[in-house]
Amino acid sequence: MKIIRALLVGFVFMISMQGCSSTTYQTAVSKTIDNKIQLYMIYKDRCPSCISMKAHMSRGEVKELLQKHFTIKMINIRDKNALPKIWMRTHTAPTLYFLDGAKNELVSSIHGVSYDTLLATLKEAIVVANMK
Repeated sequence: MKIIRALLVGFVFMISMQGCSSTTYQTAVSKTIDNKIQLYMIYKDRCPSCISMKAHMSRGEVKELLQKHFTIKMINIRDKNALPKIWMRTHTAPTLYFLDGAKNELVSSIHGVSYDTLLATLKEAIVVANMK
């Protein structure tokens, strides 16, 4: 329970630092359901960080947010034909890109992060997508 409380306090602090209230997040959640955010994960085979990121994506609140608000496309970094030209210079795996329907980047891409950072970034992408 202490861990959950600490995570919640950390998230609220981070959101408040970005000038975003939980009310804004809740409003964004209700709007995003109809128009999903595109999440692209660039990964490598047998990459420990990629395996860890996939594990983060398959549990808890992260999993719920991904199912409700995101369309996920996994792209192997070795498959150069599948990578958009702008990402051809991506050499770090895993890298996650968050795009709106017009293929505009919503938030900065992230690389091999913790569960908490992934969760906060997903919430930020939801808010930003609904501010447009």
